[in-house]
Amino acid sequence: MKKLIFSIALMFAVGTVFAQYNEAYTDQSGAGTNTSDVDQDGYSNWSDVDQVNTLYESTVNSSDVDQVGDDNYSRTWQYGEGGNTSVVDQVLDYQWADVQQLGADNSSDVKQYGGNGNDVYTHQNGDGNIATQDQDGHGNYSHTDQYFRSPNRYPGYNPAKAGSGTYGADHNEAYVAQDGNYNDAYTYQAGDYNYADVDQNGCYNYSWVYSIGDFNDAYVDQDGDYNDSDIDQDGTYNIADTEQTGDYNDSYVDQTGLSHDAYTTQTGDNNYSTISQFD
Repeated sequence: MKKLIFSIALMFAVGTVFAQYNEAYTDQSGAGTNTSDVDQDGYSNWSDVDQVNTLYESTVNSSDVDQVGDDNYSRTWQYGEGGNTSVVDQVLDYQWADVQQLGADNSSDVKQYGGNGNDVYTHQNGDGNIATQDQDGHGNYSHTDQYFRSPNRYPGYNPAKAGSGTYGADHNEAYVAQDGNYNDAYTYQAGDYNYADVDQNGCYNYSWVYSIGDFNDAYVDQDGDYNDSDIDQDGTYNIADTEQTGDYNDSYVDQTGLSHDAYTTQTGDNNYSTISQFD
């Protein structure tokens, strides 16, 4: 009887999806418990959820996808040891989200409201990583990587800093909030217990946070247009804090070694700052 009820419900769901030209695919397997909830309201939306749990029966992978608008895309991958949570909320049109979590107890929360054409990519490998991206505007791009993988396609990538760390990374946190249009934020953290917080308010702002090692903190606050912040951290217990208020400001921070602190405050227009700290 349970199979019959499920078949009837599936036929009804598929009929509803194709009536609005939406597509939704869910594939769940493994020894543990997976839960998935997909809601799509609009036209030409696409959702694909894959969840594999191989650890314990009581360990739950959870995915919740809500898409309102047209031509939105959401892809959620959660594999392995379970306990991963992914929440995606997209409103209006041409939003893109791609979440991949490997390991256990990782959390990803993607929100894109009130704008069109925003892109979010989140890749986490390891345990206990947290990534939150919140974009409100048009044409914003956010890419967060929290695991050891050479990002050689990224602007500003320095292969000499790739090191020989393990593939996984644990207990890293990355928060990105972009309010405006055509802002870019790249966050890459390899190691354990690294923290990045990026806030961009305005248009055409750019932020790059690159951290390899443990217990590094990076803070970026941009309020204005055409601001550029670049933070590179290679080591342990480094802190970089950049605040930019105005337009066309550039800030570069490069930290290598142990326990360096760098604080940059730019107010006005056309400011330029470079800080290099080495052991």
